[in-house]
Amino acid sequence: MGDSSYDFTSWVRWAISVVVVGIAINLISTFLYPKLEKKYSKYSASQRQKIQEREKKFNTQAEIIKSDSNKLLELKIDIIRFQLNAACIVAVGLLAINIFPVLVQGLYLYQHDIFGSFLETIITSMHILIPLVTLIFLLPVLDTTRYYKRLLSVVDRDLNL
Repeated sequence: MGDSSYDFTSWVRWAISVVVVGIAINLISTFLYPKLEKKYSKYSASQRQKIQEREKKFNTQAEIIKSDSNKLLELKIDIIRFQLNAACIVAVGLLAINIFPVLVQGLYLYQHDIFGSFLETIITSMHILIPLVTLIFLLPVLDTTRYYKRLLSVVDRDLNL
């Protein structure tokens, strides 16, 4: 009998807590929503302004490149250079993933008693850490390459019209 009353009490407690928490969330959202809406509308307006400024700068760069064939050639060379940089970063990352653990394992076998579990931790963490570091170095290069390719596509489209 004590067992069933305990279940009933926990069920009632759960139901009441759900209702109370639901009402509390509703009241908080009712009071906070107008303030948050006002704050983020200002943020949204500033974001729109930044986007418009970036688009204006992008269009200015496109006009400069369209007017000068040397700038167009420089842009194409920069795209190739950034693609090669990205390929090199990926290659170095792959080499590091394959070579570093082998080097650390050699050190681990040589001085097992001194570094033991510390080197085991390094070996296992490097399989996660090296791709993350590679990605950190790779993302800005890919982002710049994407920007230059977009610029080139706008310039080529306008020149071919």
